Amino acid sequence: MSLQMAPAKPVVLCAATSWEARPLARALRLLPTSSAGAWKGAWGGRPVVLLQTGMGGPKAAEAISRLGATFSSFDVISTGFAGALRRDLKPGHLILDIGDPDLASRALRRANDLGLSANWGILADSDAVVSRPADKLRLGRESGALAVDMETAALKAWARGRDCNVWAVRAVLDGVDDVLPPSAPRGRHPRALLAYAVAHIQFLRSAPALVVNRRKALASLTRFMGAFLSDLCR
Repeated sequence: MSLQMAPAKPVVLCAATSWEARPLARALRLLPTSSAGAWKGAWGGRPVVLLQTGMGGPKAAEAISRLGATFSSFDVISTGFAGALRRDLKPGHLILDIGDPDLASRALRRANDLGLSANWGILADSDAVVSRPADKLRLGRESGALAVDMETAALKAWARGRDCNVWAVRAVLDGVDDVLPPSAPRGRHPRALLAYAVAHIQFLRSAPALVVNRRKALASLTRFMGAFLSDLCR
């Protein structure tokens, strides 16, 4: 009689925009699939899928729901950028919203081993970009959260009652005093970027700082995520 091993539980990474998803796909050596905005690979024998969901909770929930038709059980990591809600959290700082204390402790140790700044705590939810410093500080006080994003809460809500864990690993993009545009560029094509710049011309003065912030956030996120996946999938 031959024994058949159960297939390894997939890990699904969800990132909202191409500015987050594409660098992660490259860093994690994931290959594009036939579906737009999706990459796949394997770590430690576990399938890994990266989805570019689009911004906002409804789009994130819709993307993960489609994947639920393929896999009955999987672990979800909500990843990408977040906005700081405390002044001591600077661009590149990692926020680990992980409900499993043992996994969270291991993740914190891994970040410390890599020389990265990280905190274990919760993410606040917003259905729009929180850009003004006063609004960020107020949301932090009211929620007790370290940072804010627009997708993690929707992914957690979708997973309730399903055999799916949802954790969040986010890198701070904007500090409390950094003012963001209300949306991200729709694409990376020069024409799309030009149209975006014209529509958000009042934010051009802060654009150079945001470029630097993005590099810091991506450097922390890509470095940590490879190590975290290695630990998770061993």
